[in-house]
Amino acid sequence: MSDTVTILTSSTDHSLSKAFIGESYVSDKFNLGTTFTDSEVTVKDLDGLADLLLSLEAEPTKTIIRGKSISDATGVVNRTKDQFRPAKRQWCMIDIDSLDWDGDIHDQKAMLSYAIQQLPIEFQAVDCWYHFSSSMEIKSGIRVHLWFWLDRPCFDDEMKAWLSGCPVDLRLFNPIQIHLTANPRFIDGAVDPYPNRSGLFEAGSGVSTVPVPLDLATRTAVTQAASKQRSSSKSGLLDPADIERDPDTGLAIDGREQLMFLLSNEVMRELVTAKHTPSEEEVIAALWRRFCEEADISVVSDRGAWTISDAASKARARLHELESRAYDFVSRSDRTTLVAGAGKVGRPTLVGAIEAQSELNTILGGFFENLAEGANPRAAIRLTMGTG
Repeated sequence: MSDTVTILTSSTDHSLSKAFIGESYVSDKFNLGTTFTDSEVTVKDLDGLADLLLSLEAEPTKTIIRGKSISDATGVVNRTKDQFRPAKRQWCMIDIDSLDWDGDIHDQKAMLSYAIQQLPIEFQAVDCWYHFSSSMEIKSGIRVHLWFWLDRPCFDDEMKAWLSGCPVDLRLFNPIQIHLTANPRFIDGAVDPYPNRSGLFEAGSGVSTVPVPLDLATRTAVTQAASKQRSSSKSGLLDPADIERDPDTGLAIDGREQLMFLLSNEVMRELVTAKHTPSEEEVIAALWRRFCEEADISVVSDRGAWTISDAASKARARLHELESRAYDFVSRSDRTTLVAGAGKVGRPTLVGAIEAQSELNTILGGFFENLAEGANPRAAIRLTMGTG
């Protein structure tokens, strides 16, 4: 399978490589310029990618990005997300910067082996093209760009999830983030302290294609859910990740099904007491009032406009659960969210600290095992302390 590489060329002849001045290696001001011409080059494997990268080392006005032009027209463009869209790429550049290294700075094989061992296991026995960064040996640590060929194209978010937790710069996985490819320039008496900067690293396995994990889609979904900014309801309670609010009005514009469910629970906790069971009309009116306070009902979903009939549906469901004793809506704390279960749930038995720690470890262990296997588990844990 072949892929393309997007190459940007400065339309104003700005140098897209870093420069160092004099014997003290003062870093020159780095100015990318704002306008470029773009082109695409087809590559089909690691060897083809390596040939392209080697040719670009002597081209200071050129650089690579992961994005793909939204237009087939040629001409001068700005490096913006309006001009370049995210694209699946079968190649990737991994930027490792300032990785601690106590060994010989000129033992490239040892350094590269060590750097690659910091990556996920799929990368660790695969050949790659390396290019040591501009500040290698000017600043401490291992500073290197590693270019790999994957067995299938991956989106930026997939690469971020795959490399999460590794000592790499995840900003590279952005449609318009530049990938420096030219060798640095040394001027006014500065001498390159690391002239042998690039080459093909052979891992020894004879493998030149990185296998993409089968569960990468699940990892990506988990990572995106964890990184999604959470909003708060009017009462100040944190919304679930499914609910999205307009930043200006604070009203929910997406995830309103989930919001209606949560508000129906809150309304039932407010209305239900040991001596009073609210009527269906009471619950519907209270729920619709609360929903209109929290959501922008002018936003029409795929199911159509939201109306009081949606509140009626949720109200009937909560009242049925109350009648069937599926769950108890009475709570001592407005921070407690009660979730419907299969039957009446009794009060848990209090246990000591040691037993509680053991049970907690078991619960969390099973939760994360299921998560790693691609499942979508849920665990609700409530810890309380008392005196005995």
